[in-house]
Amino acid sequence: MDWEAAEDSSLPMREFPFAVAATRRYADRPGAVEASFGAGGAYVDAVAALRTGQMRALDVSDDVFELAFHACWLEHAFNERNTTAPGDSAPFRAIVQHLALTHRG
Repeated sequence: MDWEAAEDSSLPMREFPFAVAATRRYADRPGAVEASFGAGGAYVDAVAALRTGQMRALDVSDDVFELAFHACWLEHAFNERNTTAPGDSAPFRAIVQHLALTHRG
C-alpha cells in the first residue's frame, strides 16, 4: 500500500485495486490490472471473489467500488506525475490511459 499517501478518511476499498496490482512484485502494474480486472483476465475470478467478500463486509455497493477503483488509479497517477522526471516509467498513468480507452460507457 502507499502508506505515505494514506488518509484518515477515504472511499472504502480505494486501495484494493492497488494491492491487487502488487502481484508479481510490481513487475507489470498495467498487466496486473488487466489480468485482475480486465475481461478474460487470468485472475478475474479470484479477484472478484475477494472483492465481493470485502464489499459485503464493508457494505459497499458496486457503484461505490467502481468510483473507488478509478479514484485509486487517478490518485496514484497524479502522485506519479508529481514525483517522477520526464522519461521515467509511468505505470499508473499507463493504467489510467488504458482504462480510459477500454472502459468507455
